[in-house]
Amino acid sequence: MIIALRRSIKSRAFKIVLWIVILAASGALSIFEIARSSFFGKSGMSWIFQVNGRKIFVPEFMRSVADQEERIRIMRAQYGQYADLYFQMMGMKMDPKELAANDLIRKALVNSVADKLPLYVDQEAAQNQLNNPMLISQEISDLVPFSTWDPSLGGINPLALQAYLQHIGVSSSEFNHQLTQAVKRSDVKKLVEHAAYTPEFELKEQFAKNYLGHKFSIATISGQDVLSQVKKEAISDEKLQSYFDLKNSQTKRYYVPEKRSAKVVTFDPANYGIAISDADAETYYNNNKAQYVEQPAQVQVRRILFKVADPTQEQTVKQRAESVQQELAKNPETFAAKAKEVSEDSKTAAQGGLVPYFNKGQQADKTFERTSFLLKEDGNISDVIRTADGYEIVQRVGKKMQTFKPLTQVSKDIKDLLRKKKFAERFAGDVRALLNQPDSAKALNAFAQEKNGKESSVKDLAAGNAILAKTIFRLKDKETSFYQDAQQGVVVTVTEIKQSRLPSLEEIKSQVKEDYYKDEAAKKVAARIDEINKGAVSFDKLKDEAKIEKTGWIRHSHDFKDDQKEKNELTQKGVNLGKMFQIENKEGVVAYESNGNGIIIRLDDIAPFDKALFDEKKAALLGELEQQKKGLVMAGFVASLYRNAKINKNESQFRIES
Repeated sequence: MIIALRRSIKSRAFKIVLWIVILAASGALSIFEIARSSFFGKSGMSWIFQVNGRKIFVPEFMRSVADQEERIRIMRAQYGQYADLYFQMMGMKMDPKELAANDLIRKALVNSVADKLPLYVDQEAAQNQLNNPMLISQEISDLVPFSTWDPSLGGINPLALQAYLQHIGVSSSEFNHQLTQAVKRSDVKKLVEHAAYTPEFELKEQFAKNYLGHKFSIATISGQDVLSQVKKEAISDEKLQSYFDLKNSQTKRYYVPEKRSAKVVTFDPANYGIAISDADAETYYNNNKAQYVEQPAQVQVRRILFKVADPTQEQTVKQRAESVQQELAKNPETFAAKAKEVSEDSKTAAQGGLVPYFNKGQQADKTFERTSFLLKEDGNISDVIRTADGYEIVQRVGKKMQTFKPLTQVSKDIKDLLRKKKFAERFAGDVRALLNQPDSAKALNAFAQEKNGKESSVKDLAAGNAILAKTIFRLKDKETSFYQDAQQGVVVTVTEIKQSRLPSLEEIKSQVKEDYYKDEAAKKVAARIDEINKGAVSFDKLKDEAKIEKTGWIRHSHDFKDDQKEKNELTQKGVNLGKMFQIENKEGVVAYESNGNGIIIRLDDIAPFDKALFDEKKAALLGELEQQKKGLVMAGFVASLYRNAKINKNESQFRIES
């Protein structure tokens, strides 16, 4: 899985996200542990950080926190369960307050540098940068959210941006100042990145690592073999007792958890004696008819599309569409012919713009779909609308009204539903009343017989997340409670409680002995790996204790398919390809533990330098290395600013939890 993650991290799309997030977290060296803060107390214009005399105010921090929360949401949506692992691999925490603090402090530090340099940004140049998505996402996304980006304009929608700034209380002058500062920070970044340099030898080293064939010898020290040898060693009762005591004091490894037994009586709504009449079912059907749609409403339309290939032609295309719409409004019957003549929708133009019948929710463009369903009569023509495809005119051709399943078809389902609803309303009250009676046990038994309850038992149940286990472990011995789920009602009575206990060594001696040997085997494997990595044991001396196999020519890059099968087989055996290709020199060795086994890899040979292939891959490699170098140079630059900065935190704005 780690290999897959690394492969993803190397993709261009991920690097963009990675760069954005890294810049936001360049202050990872920050002294502030925001992650332990519950949030700030007073809002208003109180400052929250002071960086070299520059104050960062609470509203700015709040905006940045919201921005970081959105970034984290996007990361989680894109990478799911692996999002935290990605952040961990980048040395970061998914804490929006910590990320926000570090981002704002970084910006303040770079601002202090920008102000000392002869940088001038006029307002027009700054406004033009609103069409630069990288600058927006890296430097000013808290003031220019994704929602203000308009693909049809190829940039920020000024009206949407103005509305957003008014909503968050940021004036035009303050926004212009922040935008100018963002452009200056971008200029400082470019100046700093000029320090990044990739020498030819480093380029060739990376080429050799990625694209030249490598041959390896792989030695595997079997954990099972080591375990078999360890088991030949006798262990005294005293040593086993010490091991037993140690593991219990450190991890409580051998404690037996508390277990409980209980009587369980389940009640099914179908057998509870609840009658539902045909009239009840009919009333429910009439009041909830929308649940029983057999065929939803459908509409068929014709469309005429005018595409916007060039954003600068937006207004021209719109005017052309409006002209055609005015013409068609006077002669609706000519719509099909006009669609064949002018529509730029290749799928429908030849059919006079005819779109097959569709339901609500079937069209990707919601503006087109909504307009189609709002047309009241066949032949009606819409105004010009803007969709993702361009400017469009829509004419209704026909409409099919929705139809419903007949009552006879759904009557049984409705009765079952109503029976369950009434059961849900009655069951809790019925059982609660029984539990309040003086002889509740006798009353419950009679009730179970009357309502067709089914009795069963659970024995030695451990605590768990299931509702039955939670209910049982809430009760005292001989105590009764109940719960309901979607299907039934359940009455639970605890019959026995076995407290958590530590068994004697004699009771579980064989298990403890097995654990002892496994731990000793793992220690021996780890010690051997340590000796090999320190150079105390040569690879050739492993032939008596390890299985050694040799690879064919394999390459680190995934551009080649001929060695992919062998690499997949190695991965399945626990070989870490990343560690394998980190070996730089022939005879170099790396050793590590994998699934209880010791894996030792030696680089045997590297294919001769291939100049033709190097020339082919050089540009891409150079771009990749330069991007890495720029990131490192910028991170180092920001780190140096941290070291020399005077940063204060307003403690009154935080409630630190110990």
